[in-house]
This record gives sequence, structure tokens and C-alpha cells, in this order.
Amino acid sequence: MIHQMLIGRRSIPLTAVSFNAATFNGSAQTASVASVTPSGATYSSPTPTQTNAGTYSTSITGTGAYSDTVSANWTINAKSVTFSYSPTSFTYNGAAQGPTVTPSDGSTTYSNGGTTSATNAGSYTISSTANGNYTGSGSSSWSISAKSVTFSYSNTSFTYDGASHSPTVTPSDGSATYSNGGTTSATNAGSYTITSTAS
Repeated sequence: MIHQMLIGRRSIPLTAVSFNAATFNGSAQTASVASVTPSGATYSSPTPTQTNAGTYSTSITGTGAYSDTVSANWTINAKSVTFSYSPTSFTYNGAAQGPTVTPSDGSTTYSNGGTTSATNAGSYTISSTANGNYTGSGSSSWSISAKSVTFSYSNTSFTYDGASHSPTVTPSDGSATYSNGGTTSATNAGSYTITSTAS
């Protein structure tokens, strides 16, 4: 009697794997294998998939003539973004004003620092820093210019009566702050000059 004996081929174990880094794109991603040992081995798709930036333990399992599961860290890098600012020039209007911050990716999560808004005339700086799945920072100078005002004067002619008299000063913007100079009031007959300067 003849007996046949079948000897199966021994599987080759995987011993190491490395993965190419990815960049956050808002979607679930599967790691891309950079190298595997032994070279040329066949293997399953890396698992698990990931979406957010971070470093993850990721595995492959040998297929065909290859066996065992090996793992390595796989990194999804935060997406690099830039920031733009507009407008950066304002004129004082009594209300809070400030630039609009626009990241290069509209989904960016970020925080602002410096002076993000102001009311008074002056020069300021705003800054922005991406966070979470995004990386990058930016800053910009911006300013609020003083509002230009004019002055009109009424009651500029008087007759001497022994009392002090002065003209009425009216700025074109009733909220204007200003100081007067020259001769603001007088008692004796004569010609005088009054000046006004916004501040």
C-alpha cells in the first residue's frame, strides 16, 4: 500500500514595517507602507484608518506566503496654513473696529492674540495661531486714524458792556474732543483770535 504525504510550505513571517507620513486633509486616510521586512512581502491593507492629525499604532498582516502581524507608528501631520488680514486701516467712528482674519483653509481652527479690535485712534498688532489639525501662524499691523474735523465759530461780534464775552465753538463732529487757544474770551473792546485743535 502506498501512502502519500503532503508537506505544506512554511510561511514567512513579517518582521518589520514603516509608514510614510501623511498630512491632514479632513478625510479618513489609510497609511502608505514605506518599507516592509522581508522586502517584497505581500500584506493586507494597513489598519486602522485615521482622520485627525496625530501619531497612531498601525498594523499590517502578511498574506499569501507571508504571515504574522507587525505594527509601527504612523503620523498624520497637521496641515500648514497661512493667515491674511483685511482691512487694516480704519478711521475713528466711536465704535470698536478691527481686521477680518482669513486663514488659507476655511476650516482652520485657530486663536487670535494681540489687539483684535479697538475703538480709539492708534496703531495695533493682531496675531493668529492655528491649532488642532492645523499648524501655522501670522500677524499684521493695523491702525485707526483720527477723524478729521473742522470748526465753526458763532457770536464773534460783541459790544462792550463790562462783561467777559467769547465766541461759541462748534466742531463738525459733536463728539470731537478739542482744546481752544488764542484768546478764548475778553472783556475790553478790541479784535481777537481764537484757535481750536482736535485731540
